[in-house]
Amino acid sequence: GICIGIATNWAALKVCFAPIHPLKIRLFGKDICTLQGIFLRRQHEVCKKYSNLLVNNFFTLPAIVDHLQKSEGWDNFKTLYFDWCTELVDEIVGMWGKRLIFGQGRSYDEFRQEVSLEVFREMQQPAMTTAIEKYFQDETDVEKENARRMTQMSPYDFEQLMHPVFQEDEWILIVLGGALGGIV
Repeated sequence: GICIGIATNWAALKVCFAPIHPLKIRLFGKDICTLQGIFLRRQHEVCKKYSNLLVNNFFTLPAIVDHLQKSEGWDNFKTLYFDWCTELVDEIVGMWGKRLIFGQGRSYDEFRQEVSLEVFREMQQPAMTTAIEKYFQDETDVEKENARRMTQMSPYDFEQLMHPVFQEDEWILIVLGGALGGIV
């Protein structure tokens, strides 16, 4: 029972990824069937589901922003944002607006900083973050692009991408099969 359980689980794992390239089985010159690893044969479908999983769990805008905030580049990102925002204020306010604002007892630079900070705060409000996330998803369409590129991978490259996800725990499944076979 133990040997059968180990053998069947080992064979099941091998069938997922081997053979990498389609292998036609012929009998008397006639094609009987084509063998290919289950994941590899269903590459297009797996790519769509895998891309959906990535986008919904890892490539979300909040996850990306969280990662950026923890990275060394966050300060550069904020500098770029505030530079862009001050240029935008300059463009909107124009020469006459600068004179009016400056004439009210505060400097124009202070005004630009206040506007930039207020826009930054507003962008963090729930309604705004929802709108920004929708815009991000619509404009980048990471899920569709990732799926498209994965479907273009060769069977070997696709196997190299997917198999390591399972490889680390394959021994557990094989041992579990032996244990269950021994129990039966």
